[in-house]
Amino acid sequence: MSEYQQYAQYSNTPQSYQAGPRPQRNRNSGSRPWKWVLGAAVAVVLIVVGAVGGYIAGGVSVLSDEICPSDAKDELDDYEYISGDFTEATGPKLSRAQAGDYYLQAIDTSWQAVNDVMLTSFGDDLSATREAARSASKSLAETATMLRARTWPDSVASRIESVARDYESMAKQATAISRSVRLQTVSRYLSADWGEPSDDDANIRDALGLDAAKPHTMPVEIVALDDRGEVTSSYTDATHVVDVTVRSNVPGTLTDVSLGMDLLTSSGEQVNNLWGELSHIELAHGQSAVISIDTKADYVKSGMKLRLTQLAVVGAENGTHAVSTPDTVPAVTDFRFH
Repeated sequence: MSEYQQYAQYSNTPQSYQAGPRPQRNRNSGSRPWKWVLGAAVAVVLIVVGAVGGYIAGGVSVLSDEICPSDAKDELDDYEYISGDFTEATGPKLSRAQAGDYYLQAIDTSWQAVNDVMLTSFGDDLSATREAARSASKSLAETATMLRARTWPDSVASRIESVARDYESMAKQATAISRSVRLQTVSRYLSADWGEPSDDDANIRDALGLDAAKPHTMPVEIVALDDRGEVTSSYTDATHVVDVTVRSNVPGTLTDVSLGMDLLTSSGEQVNNLWGELSHIELAHGQSAVISIDTKADYVKSGMKLRLTQLAVVGAENGTHAVSTPDTVPAVTDFRFH
């Protein structure tokens, strides 16, 4: 894998259908072909009318709540961005101190549910992802409702409504995911930064004196880095290798993990990058693996450090998922070259 994709890509084999045996006309009964044709035509009309009626009623199958990718996209186009006048929050007026505590409570209401959707989706388990999304849609809607159930200080009021709209939109996206019948429908909405805090969230936290938002769990945790030093080969220039131990947080199976890091001077200036990949594996939840990343040996000096810049995983159904990387990862931040 040489590049990271924002959205997962899946290969699906279209289903094929074979017509049943053709009805045979009983010549001895005196029946005529036009009678069979007329009967078939009536049946087709009834099926079409039923399908149209089901679509008008909800745009989905009348026998289930599942939705196909094209219908899901058409539906979500209507509310991915909610326009119009801001909804004025109502309810008890909050002081600055009260506003901070209440804001954290509202956001925490859906944090774990969003985390569960993301982690489950990385393993390409459609059934489990649908179930997690169904739960998340309720929690996300509750967060939006809580944010609008108080009167906020003027310094954050407009941004609160913007964040409420973000959660309202994510709730509707989660609902569509919970009804998806294809993995590519899921990937259409779960981009690398889905569920990540917005700029408005950061501004609200600054205004209310709150800590930065808690990052969501990465699909693999970087546990440790080991400096193996210079490695020579008769085929290539000498390289400097670092072994990175990762542990899966995904409740499923990963078949590929790749990551990239910037090589930095002790003062933080970028010098080069390191990249590595572990493929054709079956990494289950809680299991660990080692990925070797390297760069030209001439670039590395004692005391240099690393910064995680890229991370991607591949699930059990070959869906490639690019991951939003946090600013700091303890094992990476603490590492120094010998």
